[in-house]
Amino acid sequence: MKIKLGKVEFEVGAVAEQLRAALLSDPVIAQGVWRDVYRWDASAKAGKILVPTSQDGGVPLGNGLNFFVPRVTANGAVVKSDTSSTTMAKRFLEAVGARQIVDVIKGLNTIINLPQKTLPLANFSPLNPAASYQMKMHVDFAVVQLRDAGRNLTAYVYVPGQVSFHHEIAAIVDQDAYDALIAATPAMAQPQPAFIVPVRSKANQSIRMIALAKRIEEMQPAIAKLTKDAPATPENEHLRRSLARAVAEWRAISPKAGAAATV
Repeated sequence: MKIKLGKVEFEVGAVAEQLRAALLSDPVIAQGVWRDVYRWDASAKAGKILVPTSQDGGVPLGNGLNFFVPRVTANGAVVKSDTSSTTMAKRFLEAVGARQIVDVIKGLNTIINLPQKTLPLANFSPLNPAASYQMKMHVDFAVVQLRDAGRNLTAYVYVPGQVSFHHEIAAIVDQDAYDALIAATPAMAQPQPAFIVPVRSKANQSIRMIALAKRIEEMQPAIAKLTKDAPATPENEHLRRSLARAVAEWRAISPKAGAAATV
């Protein structure tokens, strides 16, 4: 797959999981991974959306772009070389004829599409009489590399693939009502509605499938080592859930039913 920005055509490539983790830890990108999106005040019986929304009431799930020239530390960790990354950003913008990164992202949005998600307030509303809480939104990004080998240019693009919602209790104003709710509906102790972002362009679909194929490929050997008797450690459970989510998204966005991605 290729994406053309300005007069430069970039190859789109998969990113290894270790590098993906380092990329998502970048402070700017991390702001888009976890966001506080809604606050409910049970005492005032009022809620407030904490992020900008569209005219349709949806929260934009922004695509991202950044520059990350990696270096490996003495202990093997992959970290960002700030000087080299800044130089890469400058060269990239000059090559595509953009003044700032936001201009490139606007161009990407026309190619990839800019998704949005309406907040699932109804999923949390049973808590409203009993507790104040903060709703958090988590975005699971597909991460790919843009590369022009001839010009030695690279950048990383982040495309929302899945979005989930979580909450943190700020105060319980009616303990009896809260206890009764949890006793009757235990899932309300940790509601976590999750959604796969719809595909709205061929480029969006292709980028996500490139990223998902790499993630599934890398996770499967580790999963294969987890027999049914393997301990239910947080790490093992996280790995199982991560693979299940990746496969579910692959199947949801694949252009062919029964595409080759299995647990």
